[in-house]
Amino acid sequence: MSLAITQYKAVQFDTLTGNMTKKDKGRSEVYSLADFNSISWESESSSKGRVVTRFTPMFADDSDPLKLTYSPLSLSNLLISDNSGEVWQEGSSAAGEVVKFENWKGTLFVSFVEFKGSTELGTAKEGLIEMKLSDKLTVRIRSEKPILGAGITAKVYGWYSPKRKTVSRIADSIGATSSARAAEEIAKLQ
Repeated sequence: MSLAITQYKAVQFDTLTGNMTKKDKGRSEVYSLADFNSISWESESSSKGRVVTRFTPMFADDSDPLKLTYSPLSLSNLLISDNSGEVWQEGSSAAGEVVKFENWKGTLFVSFVEFKGSTELGTAKEGLIEMKLSDKLTVRIRSEKPILGAGITAKVYGWYSPKRKTVSRIADSIGATSSARAAEEIAKLQ
């Protein structure tokens, strides 16, 4: 497969004033990018050495999130925070089909697998889960270690209740359970 992308123009100026005059007009070179190869450009050269800049093409993965049929959620040294800057929980670790958080902001069940009582809350990519729990509340769970492999984005399902919370900021808990037990607990909490 061959892909030719339009040309890239590299320009070097002798001064950093931002205004280009005839005196400080640098050199200009045009490169063609083909087959996703990188471009090396010698931007400066003198008797003391030279500076070579390398441009490597990278493309963002805009694929739709995957719906996983089974994958345990593994979180290590996590940090849960919301869009108002509040930290819900930090430093905990857990792994299981469904992870349950209870803290001063409420009770939250999170899973890659859809289970009875759950709804699609958001997505996970690498070491980050982003979920929209309500129109005004967005929560992020950041794991020290990757949750998914590089380049994979997956749907996240769960259930949240702000009414079921702990009595203080330090009385939080985290645990793992099966989707069947999570569904039973959610039914009792509703």
